[in-house]
Amino acid sequence: MVALLQFSDWQRHLPFGIGDFGSSRSLSKAFKCVNKEYKTTILSRDPLLIYIHGFISTEESELLLKLGEPKFEPSRLGQNERNASVRSSTSATLLRNEPVVDCIAARALEFQGSAMEGVLDGLQLVRYTESQQYNAHFDWYRGEGNHDPEGRRYNRLTSFFVIVEATTDLDGGETHFPEVIQSPGLLPETAMDSIMSSQREEYPGLRVKPVVGNAIFWINLHPNGTGDERTLHAGLPVNRGRKTAMNIWPRVYF
Repeated sequence: MVALLQFSDWQRHLPFGIGDFGSSRSLSKAFKCVNKEYKTTILSRDPLLIYIHGFISTEESELLLKLGEPKFEPSRLGQNERNASVRSSTSATLLRNEPVVDCIAARALEFQGSAMEGVLDGLQLVRYTESQQYNAHFDWYRGEGNHDPEGRRYNRLTSFFVIVEATTDLDGGETHFPEVIQSPGLLPETAMDSIMSSQREEYPGLRVKPVVGNAIFWINLHPNGTGDERTLHAGLPVNRGRKTAMNIWPRVYF
C-alpha cells in the first residue's frame, strides 16, 4: 500500500473492470492463493520506484515456470521499436483463470490500493539467456496511448517486474534505470549491496539485481496522463546463466 501515497491524483481515472485474457486448462488447480507477506524498500521518491522483497513465493515461481515453459517464443518489439537488436529475449503469454496467475495479479492490484481496482495489460513471462538483453525503453505507450477492443483509450499506469527465475550461475541481467537517482537517506549501505549493483561509469543511475521472488514497482505516467521520461529502463545483457521475470502492467483509462 506504500504506493497509494502517489495515487491521489489518479482517483478519477478508475478502469472499467477486470480484463479477459482468455482461459486454459488449469495447471495450478490445486494451488491455494494466500495473503503473501512482503517488505518494501523505496529506491526513489520521484519518480516513485519501490523494491518489493518476497512478492511471490517459491511455489508460485515454480508454477509460473511450469505454465510458461512450453510457450516461449521470440519477444515482440514494443511500440516504435523496429530493430530486432533492441530486444533479444523470449516471452510467454500467461492466460487468466489460472489460479496462480490470478492470485499474483490480484496481489499487484492490492499493492496499489483502492485507486486501481482494474484491468491489466496481457500478463507475460520474459526470459533472458546468455547475451540477451532489452535496450532502454519505456513501458508506457507514446502519443494517445493504446486502445482496447471496445475502442477505449488507455495506457500503462504502473509496472511490476517480478523475478521468477535466476539460475545459480547468473551473471548480469540487472534492470537499469539510467535517469533515476537514488533518493538520499532511504537505503542503508547494507541493504544497497543486496538490491543494487555497484556504480559504474558506463551505467549511470540505478542497476537493480535480479533476485528470485522479489519485484520492482514504478509509476509510468505523470498525473496528467503523459509518460514520465525518467522511467526509461533496460534489461542489461546476461553474461552467464538465465533470468525469467513476470511483467504486470495495470492500465488506466482516459
